[in-house]
Amino acid sequence: MSHTLEEPAFTKSEFITASPGCPRHFRRQLVGDPCSQLVQRRRTIRPETRDVMSDIFKGKSLIKKDNKSFSADTVLRDKQLICLYFAAQWCPPCRMFTPVLANVYKDARDDNLAIEVVFISADRNKQDMLNYMRSTHGDWYALPFDDPLHG
Repeated sequence: MSHTLEEPAFTKSEFITASPGCPRHFRRQLVGDPCSQLVQRRRTIRPETRDVMSDIFKGKSLIKKDNKSFSADTVLRDKQLICLYFAAQWCPPCRMFTPVLANVYKDARDDNLAIEVVFISADRNKQDMLNYMRSTHGDWYALPFDDPLHG
């Protein structure tokens, strides 16, 4: 995969990162006003393709709450936004956030937005993952528990 590299408009001598000078960007101002333009000026790497996320799942299977398997290539093909949701049943903040995400996901799908959520479980076993998906998750997909991408 190749990337396009954009060079910064400032020189290395203009800004240093030794200690926080700006609470938003953790830069000490030496010359100019870095806070107002730093976001536009920083060095960024961006992929030449919009399909980077779907490339991660190329050739993989995704599952639904009922443990039925689907081709990730097919599921993610026309999606403009793919959200990875890392969570676990044993995590209290996750259990609080999951229903909120489920409502947002449902609204987005009702509005025919081209988005998808892919759940990546941090649960201790497959059964905990499936129980969590059935109890509070939206109608999104998940990476199977035993997939090597779980690492």
